[in-house]
Amino acid sequence: MTVNDMRLASDQVRSKTYDPLVLAVTESLFDGKTCRVPFVVGSSLVNAEHGTPRTMRYSDTLVGGPFPYTGRIAVTVILYRLLRDDYARAALSAVQKICSAVGVGGPMSAGLDIANGVLDAVEAALGHKQVQPVLGERLELHGDQLPAASFAVLPNAEQADRLWLDGGMLKKGDTAASAKPPVKTDYLAFSVGVEPTVDLQSLPWFTPLWNRIVRWAGIPNEDARSVMRNYLAALYEEIATSPDVPPDAVDEIYAGWERRAVAVRERAQAIERLDSREAESDPLLTRSRQIRGVS
Repeated sequence: MTVNDMRLASDQVRSKTYDPLVLAVTESLFDGKTCRVPFVVGSSLVNAEHGTPRTMRYSDTLVGGPFPYTGRIAVTVILYRLLRDDYARAALSAVQKICSAVGVGGPMSAGLDIANGVLDAVEAALGHKQVQPVLGERLELHGDQLPAASFAVLPNAEQADRLWLDGGMLKKGDTAASAKPPVKTDYLAFSVGVEPTVDLQSLPWFTPLWNRIVRWAGIPNEDARSVMRNYLAALYEEIATSPDVPPDAVDEIYAGWERRAVAVRERAQAIERLDSREAESDPLLTRSRQIRGVS
């Protein structure tokens, strides 16, 4: 889930200066439990020693995911006014740093134990009277397959065919070429994207196991081949039982990594078949063969 664009109609309300802030909560079923992962988009994303400019834009900010899709996902987005120089800002700044480490760009299994606590802290900070909700939306997406889609939230109903998302900026107009950013209105735009597969390399158990597979695949004898097969079986078991991997994607994902392991073994066998005189002319290759115990 990505927050593409957000804007306050005015950052001045009765001589007080406000910054925009968005709370995004992604809710999905994970490992048999409903999990709610929060993220806060606002000035705390920018580590500026002297604050942020009044015209600061926040575009295309990843706020949740990737999550394994199990037939349902719910997203909530709320745009707030946050009073500058208010103590609630300091609380939100600390919470936002924690949000950045929970459930965004990594495996769902990492950090979920603290996600609910973070959400409680966010809601407590946002409950301060100087943090004013402006507009928001909650929607649920269902179905066998999740379509990629973009959404806009404005105070008044807008015709969908007059709203455009251009490079992370919401625009309004009859055509994409003539569309302009909305003025004098509060709004936010967000989107739900679909990843075609799971990034196994982001899962904590994958790299140590894969390194063992490659190590044994690189030794061109039958004993090593047997060990490699055992590790490949362990890889399949990990993929099949991981809550981060949708069940219908297990075989396809495993097959791709199995092909890589086979390619490593075939390359090792090809090196083994090289004429010994060619090997002797390449000190690096000769040393590699010696390490593997190949005469």
